Amino acid sequence: MKRINKSIILILALMLFCVVEVMAQNRQVIRGRVFDKSNNEPIIGATVAEIDKGNRIIGGTTTDINGDFIFNMKDFNNTLRISVIGYHSLDLKPVANKPMSIAIESNDVEIDAVTVTATR
Repeated sequence: MKRINKSIILILALMLFCVVEVMAQNRQVIRGRVFDKSNNEPIIGATVAEIDKGNRIIGGTTTDINGDFIFNMKDFNNTLRISVIGYHSLDLKPVANKPMSIAIESNDVEIDAVTVTATR
């Protein structure tokens, strides 16, 4: 009886590992570097988000001090949105099996001269 219970537990455990392995194969690891288009400097803290067809955020990560990111895509048919304050957002299709180089353009805004007055 104990031998049958151990066999059943072993079979169930193996089946569970097979299901987990199949589910893990649907994900794709995306890696890349985000940099400024004008001076090729890395962008620190840029948001790299997975966006589905309904324009919903599925998941995301941020770039490190070198502008690098590694992200597990849940659905490879979704798009990546790169965004950071002071730059135009960029939507693009992910590229599998090789690092992506993503150049984003600065969103320069000039303001007029500021006049400061003080009264006593």
